[in-house]
Amino acid sequence: MPTLIAVQFQTLPAAKEPDPPVRKTTFFAITIEPIFRILEMVTLRIPPEKAIALLLERIDDMKTLYNTPSSPGYYDVVGWMSKTYSAVDQIYEGGDIHPEEIRTIALPACSCNAEGNIQMVLEAFHSRLLQYIGEIRMSVEPHE
Repeated sequence: MPTLIAVQFQTLPAAKEPDPPVRKTTFFAITIEPIFRILEMVTLRIPPEKAIALLLERIDDMKTLYNTPSSPGYYDVVGWMSKTYSAVDQIYEGGDIHPEEIRTIALPACSCNAEGNIQMVLEAFHSRLLQYIGEIRMSVEPHE
């Protein structure tokens, strides 16, 4: 079960401003997922070794994005994401949450404002792919 953490932020007045009548307070709720969802059964279409190799290949291909002249470019990342979606589809059975879950990580629809988001998106993909590798490894290891 995810842990719910409430974070409180308070906006303080700037030094030049007279004391404002009200200070704004904002609350954000953050859910933190468990690192591995061990209790869920991982059902694969392909052998675990091949699935891990395929996910590691997608991570390695991510590194090549940084060797492009635009380092990494919007359309290079879109192409990489498409191949990654296909790889995840090859690994997991139909009806599994993983293919839908990985698709929730997305770039903006327009390349005009995407530069700042590309690095965050790639980091999210990297983290999720490592999580999938961990889940697969945990599912094939003998449990005590």
